[in-house]
Parts: sequence; structure tokens; C-alpha cells
Amino acid sequence: MEKIKPPTWFDTTKSLEHIWEILNCYREDCINGSEYDEEWDNITTSMNWIEIAVKTSDLFEESEVV
Repeated sequence: MEKIKPPTWFDTTKSLEHIWEILNCYREDCINGSEYDEEWDNITTSMNWIEIAVKTSDLFEESEVV
């Protein structure tokens, strides 16, 4: 697996990619059986909500700057 670059200041896209990469490693290494599907669903649902909130916040901040 290729190592991803560390996030940079205010680069929310790269930060989210980094978190997803770590979560996918967690899925593969720690909760890879079907008995963990509900836990994985909860994790990915939470991350999707966080992603939406962060991207919405980023868009709001960009519109204020213009």
C-alpha cells in the first residue's frame, strides 16, 4: 500500500482522504468479518455526515471570502 502524504493546513479534502485510508486499514485488519458489518456501516455513515458538514462549512467560508 502506498503511503499517503500527510494533510496540510486547511486542506480538508486531503485530511478526509487520510482518515478514510486509516479507516479502510482498520476495516481490513481489525473488523474484516461479516459480524462487523454493522460497526462498519455506523463508521461510514458517521464519516459521510462529517464529510458533508466539512464540505458545507468549506463552501460557506469560501462564499464569505468572495
